[in-house]
Amino acid sequence: MNPKTSIQIFDLENRPDLKIIMLAGQFDEFSLELISSEIDHVVATSRIKHLFLDLKNLEFINSKAIGYLASLHWKLQDKKSHLILLSPPQNILETLDLVGILNLIFSFNSLEEELLSVY
Repeated sequence: MNPKTSIQIFDLENRPDLKIIMLAGQFDEFSLELISSEIDHVVATSRIKHLFLDLKNLEFINSKAIGYLASLHWKLQDKKSHLILLSPPQNILETLDLVGILNLIFSFNSLEEELLSVY
């Protein structure tokens, strides 16, 4: 894993059905195994309705990581849950849009924006 890559997992107070995972650095073939194992563990051990990936500190994402996001989307959808991207930087947003992943996965500028759109 790239030493600049990090993952942090947060619970929202009074909302056990929501998880926020913050990714920072580079999401590529070198960090994919660690990041995917952490996220897969959360999905397998939690009864989440919404999994938020906060990407505001993500610098780079490659095709393998994007493929994992698509796979994660389908896995969550099978569980009647949702993957939501938060605060992707412009370069990440453009890459995700270019490959069509934003046709599958919602993206919002902030958690507050997403909550306002739903509630």
